[in-house]
Amino acid sequence: MADDPASVPEPADPATGDAQERRIRGRIADARLRAEELRTEAQARLEEERGRRTWVEIVYRAWDMDRQRGGPLLAGGLAYRVFIWILPFALLLAAIVELIADSTGRSPEELARTVGLGGAIVGVVGEAARATGSSAWWLLFLGLVLSLWAARGLARALMLVSRIAWALPPSAGRATVKAALVVWGLFFGGLGVQWLRPLLFRGGVRSDLLAQIVLFGLTLAVIAGGMMLAPRRGPWTSVIAGALLMAVGLRGMGIATNVYFADALGEKGELYGGLGLAIVIMLFLFLCSRLFVWGQFLNARIGGVRMADPMPVQVPDASLDEAEEGSDGVG
Repeated sequence: MADDPASVPEPADPATGDAQERRIRGRIADARLRAEELRTEAQARLEEERGRRTWVEIVYRAWDMDRQRGGPLLAGGLAYRVFIWILPFALLLAAIVELIADSTGRSPEELARTVGLGGAIVGVVGEAARATGSSAWWLLFLGLVLSLWAARGLARALMLVSRIAWALPPSAGRATVKAALVVWGLFFGGLGVQWLRPLLFRGGVRSDLLAQIVLFGLTLAVIAGGMMLAPRRGPWTSVIAGALLMAVGLRGMGIATNVYFADALGEKGELYGGLGLAIVIMLFLFLCSRLFVWGQFLNARIGGVRMADPMPVQVPDASLDEAEEGSDGVG
């Protein structure tokens, strides 16, 4: 009954509520104090290691240069340029896969796996290849032209990042078709490394370990070659540290993708669809760009660039630009 005293809830004790709130606030204050102590201890340990180990000081100064000169912003812009290049290249790839599938009788998914693609990307390439249909030749031409145009923009972005990291004057020239072809060559070099994966892994522990070492060495060679072609003012040995950093990061992301993310996207494709794949691709591109940007700042620090070095803003004359074009490779 409504008038039954047993059915009426007893009023909460204000003292109990206040005590519980004080306990929660005390725990939050303790957690903040502990976090502050850990941060202080970490800073003290970092300062100690910087004085004892040269490589720690170099890495710290490189990270500080990256932060002061807009490394995350540069990585975001570079990832955007890579994405803009991927769009027409995906069109070109779909047209090529469809033409080869028609002439060989193999499925587009099988061909996509042959060139080193895997996971949910295989399904996307297969669907895009079938959608080209009889327009494959026209899409092949359109994708080739647009991808070359986008590759020039990507080359300019790569050179700009390198010039900012190495404190070099901005170039008065524009990225040429040769620079776009160099970007293509580096990409196909990385794709070739992925194509070797099924050929190297045979199932044994020793053979798989050897395959991992070979793949890492090839990845390091491709990255180091690209960094040596980018604008710089140090010796070729100064790019090894940045290339090693990026190679380790890419291999780690590749293992994480193969172990977890590819299967997760495949199982949840009906839920996330193309949106989930696009999010993962953009995140992957940003992380790759972040590794490249920080790697270039690390190379620049090893090559003798200091944070106090001014960033030149004047446009160099034609003779200086031509001299740099001969030494920078893709300039």
